[in-house]
Amino acid sequence: MWDTITCQTSVVIAELQVYSIVGLSFSNNGKLLAVASNDQYHTISVYDWQKNICLSKFSAAFSKIFDLAFVQHDQSICVVGHELIQFWQNITTKVPFYLHADYCEMITNKQTYITVVDFQSLAVASTAEGLLVSFDGNRLKRVTQANNGPVFAVNASRKLDQ
Repeated sequence: MWDTITCQTSVVIAELQVYSIVGLSFSNNGKLLAVASNDQYHTISVYDWQKNICLSKFSAAFSKIFDLAFVQHDQSICVVGHELIQFWQNITTKVPFYLHADYCEMITNKQTYITVVDFQSLAVASTAEGLLVSFDGNRLKRVTQANNGPVFAVNASRKLDQ
């Protein structure tokens, strides 16, 4: 990590993945960092980056991961990718587990999810088919056709008036 004002290195994270990193997400409170790797196990690591401690490391899937985000007041991580959406619980322990998404007939688990953000504790994921899909926990809350093609980027303001 580096200081954004001075551009000086402040922390070098120990035990960081050795393969390419495909996703980074800071928790909403800024204390945790989740890292997704493109290794053969698609490893997710959760760090207390200020203390330079790896709290948890687990294999997310055998599908390609594209993005991840802390959701539900930093109590879980949503991981998205090629035909993949998972909601990981117990993320700061040595035994995290995931819940499958609860779907409806409009979407299936065969969707390619491109990116995910936390918006007011909901996971909002975009798909290659142009959908924005929001989940409360692992339960489907809403599906919106946002575009005729893929949605590659989603940004959610933390302020309610923006």
